[in-house]
Amino acid sequence: MEFKVFIGVDVSKETLDFAVCCQGEILFHVQQENTAKGIKAFLGQLNKKLLTDSGELLFCMEHTGIYCNPMLAFMERNQMALWFESAREIRAFYGLARGKNDKLDAKRIA
Repeated sequence: MEFKVFIGVDVSKETLDFAVCCQGEILFHVQQENTAKGIKAFLGQLNKKLLTDSGELLFCMEHTGIYCNPMLAFMERNQMALWFESAREIRAFYGLARGKNDKLDAKRIA
């Protein structure tokens, strides 16, 4: 399977920040609530902007404990590809990068 669209997900208690990357370029950012309803809303927006098969999507998110559970359950239920990365690995890759917010973190994860 070849992934064409990579989606970085920054997870917090209340929200999910999605950054959509295709061919090394961030296409757009969306923030939704951290619920199954919010994830479905994001996928609806994604389908409107990109006509792509869900088999071409790879979601990547950092492990943030129980706050990841709604996303994990949704991904498993819908058999979608998910890469789980440790926060330590993400920070190590970027070193002492300036700026810290959910939108920027989602882009870095993507």
